Amino acid sequence: MKGDTGALVRLIGNIIVVASVTIFLSFVIAVMVFGWQLNPVISSGMSPTFNEGHMAVVEQVAPRAVDTGDIIIYRSPLDGQLTAHRVVEIVETKHGLFFRTQADNRDRPDPYLVVPENVTGRTKFQVPVMGHMVNFARTMPGFIVLSCLPGMAIAALESTRLVFAHVPRHKRHLQAEWSTGLKRKHWVR
Repeated sequence: MKGDTGALVRLIGNIIVVASVTIFLSFVIAVMVFGWQLNPVISSGMSPTFNEGHMAVVEQVAPRAVDTGDIIIYRSPLDGQLTAHRVVEIVETKHGLFFRTQADNRDRPDPYLVVPENVTGRTKFQVPVMGHMVNFARTMPGFIVLSCLPGMAIAALESTRLVFAHVPRHKRHLQAEWSTGLKRKHWVR
């Protein structure tokens, strides 16, 4: 029974590692091949469309391709921070094209017009929880947990395998009750 439990734990661990690597590589490929950007959502301004802690996947877009209703990512003229708001109106003036934006959970548009030069892209979709992971990874404890601890765990597992590789199999599985008079037939194999 103990051997079955260990095999099950190893199987679950392997599945988690493969799934994590697959998800990570999917995002890397999406960024490299499609040119998408990954932006963590750090506020609830676009709730319920984008919730805090989600990851917005953003594609680059030409200003003329932006339509009313699209959610664009742009540098705010107020503080220079990346902002995701919905385009509620496209304004054409003699000075050019501008976008009037509004957060989904507000009842009035933003007090400024967005210039096309400040637009970094249009959202494609969102990935739940991934933004929390990215924000955590940017901190020192997050860096340690996500980069150092997995390496230490792998090193510990491999070192135990190396140590036990030199111990004969029948001695590795011997129960620790020598003084009870167990015979060879009671050894666990």
